[in-house]
This record gives sequence, C-alpha cells and structure tokens, in this order.
Amino acid sequence: MSLRFKQGPEVNGSMGLLISILVRYPEVGTVNYDPARRVLKFTFLLQRESSKDKLPAIAQGVKTALEVFHELEGLSPSVTSVEPRLGDGLASLEVYRDVESLSLNEIALLIDLLNQQAGQVILSEDEGEALQEEERLWQEELISHMLDSLKSGGYDQQVYAFREEGRVMVYNK
Repeated sequence: MSLRFKQGPEVNGSMGLLISILVRYPEVGTVNYDPARRVLKFTFLLQRESSKDKLPAIAQGVKTALEVFHELEGLSPSVTSVEPRLGDGLASLEVYRDVESLSLNEIALLIDLLNQQAGQVILSEDEGEALQEEERLWQEELISHMLDSLKSGGYDQQVYAFREEGRVMVYNK
C-alpha cells in the first residue's frame, strides 16, 4: 500500500486515523469522519450477486454481535448503526460508530465478524503486500493512539478516505 500526499493541509489526527485504518484493514472500502456528530462511518464493499440475498442477515448478525460486545464491555454507545445497501453491481455494508466509545478491539471484532459472515464476497484490495506482523502491530498501536486523541477533541475536519489502485486517498469535505 503506498501513501502519497499531495499539496494540502498537513495530516492531522482524523486523517491519520483513517489512513491507518485503511492500511491495516484492507477489508474496509472507505472510512469517513463526521466531526459534527463525532461519528466514524466504515463502508465495506461486497460483490452484489454473491451477497444480495445474504446482506440483511449479515447486517443483522454484525449488529447483534456489536450489541453483545457493548454489553460485555459495559459500553452505552450513542451511535451504533449497521446499514445494508444495494447498488448497481455492488452491495455495501455501512457501519456507523461514535468515536467516544469506539475502540481498536471493536474495529478488529467488526473485521473478524465480516470475514466470518461474508468471507470471499468482501471486496478487498490485496496487492499481495500483506503487512508483516510487526507492521500490523504498529498500525494497531497507531489506530488506538489516534482514537484516543480523537476522543479528546480538537479535530474538526470532516474527512473521507478510500483506496484507489493501491493508494490511500484522503479528502477534506
């Protein structure tokens, strides 16, 4: 995964968080941060034909598992939403989570759940450059640190990040 920065503002906490999430988890198609609502939106792209009949069950399974996780962790998130979407040729699953109660463990759980339930139908940009264990651990530490920074406030930029041809692209909205 190559990271290229064009002229523009320097990378701040919300941008860095989105970049790290996309680098660490190739299953995530796009990730957005809405500072007004303090919500992250994860979008997972799925092959439409392979998943259209399963999509509502996948969404419900993920939502139920997240609710159980929140209960076990003693969390009361203000935003937890899992929304299936069908489009031309693609299906997607959008997961909305407030940053105040979101953790690296929950992100990892979400990815594991989707891999178990959707497996091969998740569209993932795999360049054959799987991250080495040391790099994965470093990215996870970075994600955890940036989530903590985002929780303490200070970042008011609405940003959107996605992958395109092996690159992570980040835009201010």
